[in-house]
Amino acid sequence: MNVEVYSIYIIVYKCMFYSPYTDRLKTYESRDYKKEYSILEPIDNQGDGGVQYNLGVIYYLGKGVEINKIKS
Repeated sequence: MNVEVYSIYIIVYKCMFYSPYTDRLKTYESRDYKKEYSILEPIDNQGDGGVQYNLGVIYYLGKGVEINKIKS
């Protein structure tokens, strides 16, 4: 019983503090826009609205990519 509870605790703890969005936040804060783009692009194809918005801003401002008002 204790092992099961402990295992669940570890899984929940890891899920709380790590997600694909954790990497996005770190790259955004470090202003590594090319890396942020490489993280966002695969997620964009899954239809995540927040990711699509962020990619639009990247294209609009030309952060790490050429400015592209049409794609933005």
